Amino acid sequence: MIRTLWTVAGGLSLTLCLVTGCSGEGEDMREMSQEEARQRVNQQADVVRAAAGAAEFSRSYAGVSPCDGRFGESSDIDEIYYIQGIYQMLIPAAEHAAVMAKVKGSLVDSGWTLRSERSFPSGGGEFQAGFGDEFDVLLATGEGRAVSLMVSSPCYRVPGK
Repeated sequence: MIRTLWTVAGGLSLTLCLVTGCSGEGEDMREMSQEEARQRVNQQADVVRAAAGAAEFSRSYAGVSPCDGRFGESSDIDEIYYIQGIYQMLIPAAEHAAVMAKVKGSLVDSGWTLRSERSFPSGGGEFQAGFGDEFDVLLATGEGRAVSLMVSSPCYRVPGK
């Protein structure tokens, strides 16, 4: 069950990218090294993990992805990229709804904007929140103890490119 949720979370990356608009190959694009952007995504994931009350992630990966241009073209990740982190926490299913509410409240209280939300008949659900034009998070419950988190950065230009 956990492997299935992890695969689904990976598939959600395209949806999150389409919703948040991972484009932006303009002249005013901010510059940032891939390592610094990865650290910032991991820091945002740790904020969500702490709000959820989880001691650690059972799985985590933060990778470089190409940005989509205005006409659907993909960027060269050595020039323009975004970081997408995919994480999993193991939380008892009976606590999913309470954890979702706690994390959502913590983010909103910290200035995040709730962009979408839906509940599942099982008692869990998912929500997407964004922090200005900086980061987007998608938190979703799954079967069993799995809670998936995706954190995406905006598109950045590699310094000097």
